[in-house]
Amino acid sequence: MAKQYFRQDAPEAETLHVTSFEECYELMSNLHDCPFDLEEAIFDNSISQWTGKFLRPLWESPEVERDRQKLILSRFFTTERLRVPAAKAIVRVHGVAQVQIVSDQGIRLYTFNELKATNVGIRLDFCEAMRIELDLANRVDVTYDEAHFPSVRLAYTNFPFGSQTGPRVEDV
Repeated sequence: MAKQYFRQDAPEAETLHVTSFEECYELMSNLHDCPFDLEEAIFDNSISQWTGKFLRPLWESPEVERDRQKLILSRFFTTERLRVPAAKAIVRVHGVAQVQIVSDQGIRLYTFNELKATNVGIRLDFCEAMRIELDLANRVDVTYDEAHFPSVRLAYTNFPFGSQTGPRVEDV
């Protein structure tokens, strides 16, 4: 059985509602580099709604765990391992006429990059050569729910000169 990255134990949160591409772009820019589970994405044709789930790191949280370690054979350079609390973000796009997923990676967990406008709707681009195209029947109509997800941490490693790995999803 595949690991379920997005369990249902996060409390409910206040809903944001946006109705323009510009507002949607601003909202989705907060999810840049956030994990997205393709197997959890749902298109419900009966109500014309696409739902996607993301994990957003809560960098501002006092619960961020930091661990610095010297690189092997180095007196000057250290790595920093971070475990960051996460929020589960649920994005619902209403009025979706058609969904096209372009992916040949064969993986489950992707990293969101950017939202783009298309002639007939919006497109979600991911870092791992995957995109989701949502053809809209009318205008942009998106709801966004976010809540702290206490049973999950996002793990990162910072290296010298600004490079970073991650996020890796970890259970608490």
